[in-house]
Amino acid sequence: MLNKAKYVYVIIGLFYLLTSAIFAQQSTFNKMYNYRHQAEVFHFANINALNSSYLIGTSMGVPNPQSDSAYWTNGFGFIKTNYKGDIDSNSLYIYYKPHCRNSVVEVLNYDKDTGVMYWQFSYSSTNSSGLNIFENYIVCFSNTGDSLCSIRLLTQNDSNTIYSVIKYNNSFFNFGWSTAYQGSQVFLAKYDLSGQSIFHKPYNGIYTPAKMNLISNNRILMVGGHHYYNWDGVGDNKPWYMITDTNGYKLFEKKYFDSIRYDKYMTGIHKINANCFLIDGSKNSYIGDNTFFYLMDTLGKINRQWSLPIEYGIYNASILEGKYIVAAANDKKDSIDIGKLIKTDTTGNIIWQREYYTSYYTSIFYGLSKGFNNGFIITGTAIDTTHATAHQDAWLVVTDSFGCVTPGCHLANYVQEISVQKIEYLSSWPNPVHDLLKCKLHPSLLPEECLLVLIDINGKELLKIKPTENNIEIPVSKLPDGFYYLMLLKNNKLLGSSKLIKE
Repeated sequence: MLNKAKYVYVIIGLFYLLTSAIFAQQSTFNKMYNYRHQAEVFHFANINALNSSYLIGTSMGVPNPQSDSAYWTNGFGFIKTNYKGDIDSNSLYIYYKPHCRNSVVEVLNYDKDTGVMYWQFSYSSTNSSGLNIFENYIVCFSNTGDSLCSIRLLTQNDSNTIYSVIKYNNSFFNFGWSTAYQGSQVFLAKYDLSGQSIFHKPYNGIYTPAKMNLISNNRILMVGGHHYYNWDGVGDNKPWYMITDTNGYKLFEKKYFDSIRYDKYMTGIHKINANCFLIDGSKNSYIGDNTFFYLMDTLGKINRQWSLPIEYGIYNASILEGKYIVAAANDKKDSIDIGKLIKTDTTGNIIWQREYYTSYYTSIFYGLSKGFNNGFIITGTAIDTTHATAHQDAWLVVTDSFGCVTPGCHLANYVQEISVQKIEYLSSWPNPVHDLLKCKLHPSLLPEECLLVLIDINGKELLKIKPTENNIEIPVSKLPDGFYYLMLLKNNKLLGSSKLIKE
């Protein structure tokens, strides 16, 4: 009796391990959500093996339901999906404004103790007199999307656009750009929790603001670009950063200069540890390595810099164990904009990189977060330019720890590319299979350009088949019972895959 009970427990344990492995494989995907203008993924992942979900923050332009439908409004809401990427509930319009021309939405802070998330929302619109109005709000809500607060920041004038916000010591700090009548200026402003202004400090110079972050208890780092005129009088933007204390007094400033004609900006700040920060940037030279990185200490000293061959730069980065960087980036390939996930060390050596695209001409990433099973959640926008007015769809990609959507892509020795075109490039049957697996390639494919790769659930490559015709038969009787993946590659690109059960 005891032996039988022990045997039952062993079977249950094996079943749990197998289903856990299957879940980990199934939790990777690449999906689009139609006509939702995606902005950024939350900087946390509410994911576990029993109750998994993804909450995507969206910035959108929609017909204003409270006024004439000819007017458009900008706002933000959510798309909530389960761990497979299926929409769990429709987008919730938390905040919107009529006659709004543009908006900036940014995740500020997520309080793990209370479950409250803070967002900053800036917008510009036109009032009844035809004058531009800029308004800035701090909004907070629960991790289920319930609105908890809306605080309007009482800015010094009506022409302030906020580019970055941090919440620190019960105050909101804003880094932005003022287009008042005396000319453009960047500024640092501080507000209390009710939105009342504590100070507003402008800084002289022609700057382009990008990002701000707290780098020690009393030091704020701001990055962007400064306008620089070359020897021939042509103006370009060059990297610029400044460190102030939390009262806005300037402690350190650095401007970069060179005579090469291109715009170059610092664009992001990422904490590696308490004493070191990663600064990313991009340049518009269309030649060479267009994405660059700096390692900076809390005093503003640059200790290392390097560049990567990414055309459009990165939008977000995740630091792994203080020595590796995984970045969501955007690149161009064969005249098509693609999303890219790239892992490097802090000396610039590339560990691996994956490329992703949709059926649209423009497919770009905006947000990155750590996800389930040490994997990554990447969000972006796919723009369908074939319509008279381009449609923007939210794009969500969930990968494993190697950046793979198809399990084992790092072992099959190819760059992962995923297409969401509706063409069924590969079909296979029966499933479950016992002895002979039958496969069919889409008639548009030339068999000699294709490769079939069979891998097990752990990503180990078992068979590699070069087809000679569109109908293929694969003997599988000698394979152990279990789960397998059959992948179709063309010119080292993934066109399709099938999950199989061998019995």
